[in-house]
Amino acid sequence: MGDRKALLESMYVAFNQKDLDGLLAGMHPDVDWPNFLVGGRMKGVPALRAYWAEQFAIVDPEASPIAYEDLPDGRIRVQLHYLIRAKAGGIWTDEIRYNIFTFDGDRVVRMDWE
Repeated sequence: MGDRKALLESMYVAFNQKDLDGLLAGMHPDVDWPNFLVGGRMKGVPALRAYWAEQFAIVDPEASPIAYEDLPDGRIRVQLHYLIRAKAGGIWTDEIRYNIFTFDGDRVVRMDWE
């Protein structure tokens, strides 16, 4: 899990800094990701870039990892504190959540929200 955990840690740092290039650097070109704004899923780095650019314009999310767990099938489950602040003020979400990451080699190919 060492390299993959380090990758995920760097991606969370990039997410919290709103660094799209740093965040997307760890993604597989065909990444499959949940769309929390409208539901469903999206595929591919360009779709994810557009999604996060839109999300960061609306809210100020912060995801702080608490624990990493290796799953028997090779995925990694991350427990995190998820805080979303509205740009207009106020807190939308303040909760503990789980992200489950699936990898293709050394890149994230799928994320599921638990």
